[in-house]
Amino acid sequence: MLVIKARKKADYESSISKLTKNYLQSRKSFIRHALFLLFCTFFFMFGYVLHARKETFNVVQIHSLLPTWGQIAHKLNIIDLDTEHIDLHISYKNFQLLSFKRNKALERGKILVEEDSYVPVKVEHNNTILHGKIRLKGGALDHVREDSWSYRIKLDGASNLFGLKRFSVQRPETRGNLSEWGFYQYLLHEKLIALKYDFITLAVNGKKKAIYALEESFSKELLERNERRESVILKFDESLYVNKAKTTGGDALSQSDQFFSAPITSFSTPRVMKTPHLEQHLQQGKLLLTKFRSGKIKARDAFNIEKSARLFAAIDLFSATHAIRWKNIRFYYNPLEQKLELIAYDAFGEGSKQIPHIDNLLYHGWKDHFLHKYSVHEWLDLFFSDQAFVTHYFQELKRLTAPGYLENFLRAITPSLIKKQKLLSIHDPNYSFNIEQLLSNRDKIKSFLSSRLDPNVYLSLQDTSKKLYRVSVENRSFIPLELKSINCSTEKGTTTVTLPSNSVEGKTTGLPLDLSLITDELKLPEECHRSAKNRHSSEHFYADMSVTYSLVTGEQRNASLRYDSPSYASNPSISSQYHTFANQLYFHKALLTPKSERVISYGPGNVYLSELIVIPAGFQVKIKAGTKIYFDNNAALISYSPFHATGTSAEPIEFIGSGPGNGLAILSTDAESIIQNTRFINMYPPLTESLSYTGSVTFYEADVRMQDCTFSHNIAEDALNIVRSELSLKNIKFMSCESDCLDIDFSKGKIREITIKKSKNDGIDLSGSKVSITNANISDANDKAISVGEASRVTIHNSKVLDAFSCIASKDNSILDIEQLALKNCTVGLTSYVKKPEYGPGRINGNKVKFENVSHLALVDEYSDIVLSDYPDLLAKQDPTLLDQIKYGN
Repeated sequence: MLVIKARKKADYESSISKLTKNYLQSRKSFIRHALFLLFCTFFFMFGYVLHARKETFNVVQIHSLLPTWGQIAHKLNIIDLDTEHIDLHISYKNFQLLSFKRNKALERGKILVEEDSYVPVKVEHNNTILHGKIRLKGGALDHVREDSWSYRIKLDGASNLFGLKRFSVQRPETRGNLSEWGFYQYLLHEKLIALKYDFITLAVNGKKKAIYALEESFSKELLERNERRESVILKFDESLYVNKAKTTGGDALSQSDQFFSAPITSFSTPRVMKTPHLEQHLQQGKLLLTKFRSGKIKARDAFNIEKSARLFAAIDLFSATHAIRWKNIRFYYNPLEQKLELIAYDAFGEGSKQIPHIDNLLYHGWKDHFLHKYSVHEWLDLFFSDQAFVTHYFQELKRLTAPGYLENFLRAITPSLIKKQKLLSIHDPNYSFNIEQLLSNRDKIKSFLSSRLDPNVYLSLQDTSKKLYRVSVENRSFIPLELKSINCSTEKGTTTVTLPSNSVEGKTTGLPLDLSLITDELKLPEECHRSAKNRHSSEHFYADMSVTYSLVTGEQRNASLRYDSPSYASNPSISSQYHTFANQLYFHKALLTPKSERVISYGPGNVYLSELIVIPAGFQVKIKAGTKIYFDNNAALISYSPFHATGTSAEPIEFIGSGPGNGLAILSTDAESIIQNTRFINMYPPLTESLSYTGSVTFYEADVRMQDCTFSHNIAEDALNIVRSELSLKNIKFMSCESDCLDIDFSKGKIREITIKKSKNDGIDLSGSKVSITNANISDANDKAISVGEASRVTIHNSKVLDAFSCIASKDNSILDIEQLALKNCTVGLTSYVKKPEYGPGRINGNKVKFENVSHLALVDEYSDIVLSDYPDLLAKQDPTLLDQIKYGN
């Protein structure tokens, strides 16, 4: 007999409960997914209707859906958490120490950074444990409220997380949620230095995940990521005053006194002081910043003012004035330009859930002395008192307000913005990044720039016998301007009289107009002198005369000319720098065309340079065929204008050095340089106070097209150094290089038909670049024939390497594709490895690679790859000793 025993009642009820629970969960899941599918269907159909009506979403329309999506996703719990997650493991003892520090901060009202602030931490990511140190981060108490504290983390040794060794994690609202992220994205869009800033989920000692903002610290990795040459990052150290204020409850000194007396320090100072060239950069950067702060040099002499002006304009757009405070701003010393670059961060605080509304431009705040209570007028005065900076600043504002410019940026970041807002909607379902406010700020700036108030320009006769006139002006606009000319209408037409170079500041809000003298000695031609007698007595204007002026935004206008000149009090001098520069060029046999043409011409024949010549921007330098430029003493040419050196095979151009300092640097040009049939012989890096150039010939942010040129016996770390530029090199020869022959950093372009013989270090060294190399012939390279690193993407076609220690190397997240390459008489053929852990492995893909008398065909580390189609069974060797020799030099 089959006997079926009844289950216990409890077991039965438990089974029913589980079935019911599973059913309810399934039903809930079904409803959730059905609603999501319904939402997607509605979105698709809505888009189709708009398409049928030939309408398209703009950035704001797309963005208007985000708040609704965030609320729906939050309630249905269907957001895709496609983001990185890290776990922090802190021992009980050390976490108690952090808690003690936090409680002391709550009592004090401020967070202090003390010697024992750091404690050990283990950082876990993707089942990998990294060791480091951790402390509480921030100054205000918003960083330690509730259970979500802000942390500063430093990883030990070569460890890195997402390419970072030092970083902070903090609740998103401490940086204005998405506002800080959007600001950094705009800085990247503008090719300014921007910190890596993203959102992650984080758990501390196993507690539930929370959404945190991850922010990079200031290090060499930041510079590499932003395609800058390794150097120092400086700051004004406010810690002495901040700590005293936190412990005593009040500031010991005023903000202005703190600014003027704060020490200038660098990040990673111990490493800097152990590295000779970085220590040198530190001293030069501190000297520049010290001179600038004391008013001994202008902004244009201390900073790259184009980039600085671009940053100021970006801060206006985002109303991110917190980032430009002297306490927050950082300074990168660019060793190639020998100038400083501003690095902005900490743009928004906890009170800035959205990008703030702009009330005034930074220029207006400086001009009207209407700044935040923690801002320092003297700090902004150092920039806005330099007219060259002011001109660039207003031109940048005009550029970013051009139709479609901001929309193009917003369109580019919208996919990432949607993804990150989905993530942040878990934290705050009602939060929405306000794109409309950014567009509103843009429109407000545009209205500032559209002033239609013409200046009051006065013309009065000073000396009757000599017919000399005084010209003065009252600017009624908030925008600086420059008077260009006086125009006289006569029976024969219009006579134009050019006015001397001048610049007039914008009007100060709430104060009377300022009267500025342009000249006391303007001599008018006879026909204009006669025109000056014809006046409108009731309107106080000349009937037949007008004045042309231009705003710093570039717009040119005409205005009436007044004869009722008021009394005049001051007489500023007029700059003669242009004439001094012309005299210097004339002494060295350079022909300077009239100022309107802006051309500097050398040759033909011999030219002897015996001093440093710096050519400013705005010119074109032409060197004629058959010209030989000889450098003597410490002479060098540094140009911010493009070169056209067009020699011929019969009459080549030659640059000939005689000793240290004799070099050429072309920097930050607005047009391409063209160099043809030119020889560079016995050249050195330009000798300056900081010895910052590594190339005997350097192109920095200066596009170059070079053909049929030769570099021989150049004594430099790099015979030719090209940085952050577009390049086209064809039929270039290097012979007997003292170190690297061709060094290319953060650039892109093509190299064709290049010959390199006898380089004491690398033949071609590429970092962070995208370059194709065709028909390269390299022989006698003492180290690597071609070295590719720092996330480069390089192709090599139809090339040969002879007699090299290491032929081809790909490292640090670089990908090298080879098509037809012959390697002969080499110690190591191909190598691929990691040198900088923050980047990752290298890779080589090869086809038609031939080896002849090569001791080691391929050498890799445990992370990298070499794949050759002709050698499918190739097993690349792992030889740590030999690999270290290749990594760190032969």
